[in-house]
Amino acid sequence: MAFTDHGGRDAERRQPRGHRALRPPPAANGGRDRRHDLALADSATPDWLSDDPGIELQCLQHALSPGLLQAAVQRATELGIGADQVLIQWGVIDEATYLRQLSAHTGLATESFAQIDRADSPLADHQIPHAAASGIVPLRHRGRLIWTLAPRQRAARALCQLVADYPEVRPHARLASAETLQRFLLQQGGHALADAATQGLRQRHPELSAAPRAVKAAIWLQRARRGGGVLALALLPPLIAGDAFSLMLALWFLGFVALRLTGSLWPRRRLPRRSRRPDDQLPVYSVVAALYREATSVAPLLQAIHALDYPALGSKCTKR
Repeated sequence: MAFTDHGGRDAERRQPRGHRALRPPPAANGGRDRRHDLALADSATPDWLSDDPGIELQCLQHALSPGLLQAAVQRATELGIGADQVLIQWGVIDEATYLRQLSAHTGLATESFAQIDRADSPLADHQIPHAAASGIVPLRHRGRLIWTLAPRQRAARALCQLVADYPEVRPHARLASAETLQRFLLQQGGHALADAATQGLRQRHPELSAAPRAVKAAIWLQRARRGGGVLALALLPPLIAGDAFSLMLALWFLGFVALRLTGSLWPRRRLPRRSRRPDDQLPVYSVVAALYREATSVAPLLQAIHALDYPALGSKCTKR
């Protein structure tokens, strides 16, 4: 859709007459290289173009007439967008060609997303819709974070000003067309974009959405539920105190039974067998058996004493 003026006429009809068609940059001649030509072009930049409102068109000075560029800047000022967007909407230049010219002028590389997958982007799924809306996607490349930008609105103007003020940002930024960026986001996060498209309005502005909403209960009903919950918590300890005590006793008894069973089934440790000492190293003991009116027990007692395996064992009877 082409931009139109206040009278409803196409903006293309307002383009200055005699403007030159877009053509490649002039080849180097006369011993001067292309960088020298660009330096001369920058030094001869008109005042209306070197100022912020037209800085995004400096890359097209060698290809389009000054009158056409000035008309694009004026129209962009009226619409509040970038002059590059005006030229693209007029059909004077397509987005891919403009990005090539902008890349050559600013030194920013272009990104085609040919070898980029989902793991190269640190964005979470819920952040993909915001990236699609802003046209900015962060990517990881060889351990370095690179911001890929698809210029829209006045983004090209801000990017040109940023590169002019801080040239060291060139390795950390890349250019991409809106089509390739949207295709990448659809391939890697299509479900997140679909969810944002179907549920985004209901989540952000539920009063504007026709989706069904849960009916909130009355305030008195909510308060009654809260009071009932507090009352139930207050009555719960007395009701379960007896059962809790019985449960503790049962657990104590079961633990004691388990301990006894474990002790009875646990294998006993065998004591080491001591070696027999020689007879001459054994101590001498005296065994005194006091008997009184037990004549019938004397013979069995002596037999038991003589049965002991002890050397030099003798017996002596004393009668009183």
